[in-house]
Amino acid sequence: MKNRSDFGLGRVGIWSFDLDVQPMAKAQEAVIELEELGFRCVWVPEAVGREPFASCGLLLSATKKLTMATGIASMHARSATTMAAGWKTLTEKFGDRFLLGIGASHQHLAEKVHQSTYEKPYSAMVEYLDVMDNAVFFAATNNATTSSFGRARAKDVETFSPTWFGCASVLRAG
Repeated sequence: MKNRSDFGLGRVGIWSFDLDVQPMAKAQEAVIELEELGFRCVWVPEAVGREPFASCGLLLSATKKLTMATGIASMHARSATTMAAGWKTLTEKFGDRFLLGIGASHQHLAEKVHQSTYEKPYSAMVEYLDVMDNAVFFAATNNATTSSFGRARAKDVETFSPTWFGCASVLRAG
């Protein structure tokens, strides 16, 4: 069990865009080496590189204990419902090994790359997180073959308990 006071991240982690500019096989070799060196967490950005949920899933599949985190996944890059679905999909498979960091990003990225508006980022984040809390996730979970809308809301599914801090939110399973 990971130390809850540090979210299981350890004292030192790696944040790097370098994994995005390598072929995925090389990036997987790199995270395996980082895990062997004793690092507990690698953070991946979202800007103009790989899509962070897919990247984290592929990198997690190459490791045994390493935590992958988004630093950050931009709320301007996807709807709150899609963000919640990506988070739940990865935590279903990897549990505490996936950490979702959500942020407002930078104004120029929100407006130029994602064609979004960047006004009142704190208020926009609060609203975004409220939508995530009520997002419908209709997929098999907890090794079940079926799912119902009655257990589909993020706030009602026991496996997924969000923890928020600051304007950049971090969601952790369990």
